[in-house]
Amino acid sequence: MARTKKTSTIAMALGTLMLTATVAMAAPPPWKHKHWHHKHHKPHWSSIVGNILGGVSSHRPRRHYVPAHYVTEYRQVLVAPGHYEMRTQKVLVEPGHLEMKTVPPVTKTILKADGTTEVVVVQPAQTTQVWVPDRYEFKTTKVWVPAQYQTRVFQRLVPGHYAY
Repeated sequence: MARTKKTSTIAMALGTLMLTATVAMAAPPPWKHKHWHHKHHKPHWSSIVGNILGGVSSHRPRRHYVPAHYVTEYRQVLVAPGHYEMRTQKVLVEPGHLEMKTVPPVTKTILKADGTTEVVVVQPAQTTQVWVPDRYEFKTTKVWVPAQYQTRVFQRLVPGHYAY
């Protein structure tokens, strides 16, 4: 049988229709899905044919009730804003060390019977080592303290409502 342009076009249209129907039927229909709720109903055959042919279904989606529930939110809350503080620190200026120190002689003045005085050395001058302790000073500086945040948990009630 000789094919004409008209029969080729019809054959191509039927092939496309069959391919579309095969692809649509390959996936399980939504009402057979394991999570499909029992309140949903099977769509009417006209909507299935309309979907296969690329049309839009005239059925509106079903409304369902969403019960009231709590939503938990985590927010960063400012506890203390950033600010400058004056801080005082004890700073080591000079570490402790040994120092040589000269001790002057110990003398005694004696009054003689003839009325004159005489200076007598009781202990001669000495050189000794003396420990000088650490020397500290207090230094005050201006320091930036960054803002402090805390994570807080908030729960709010979402009232029940109907949704599609």
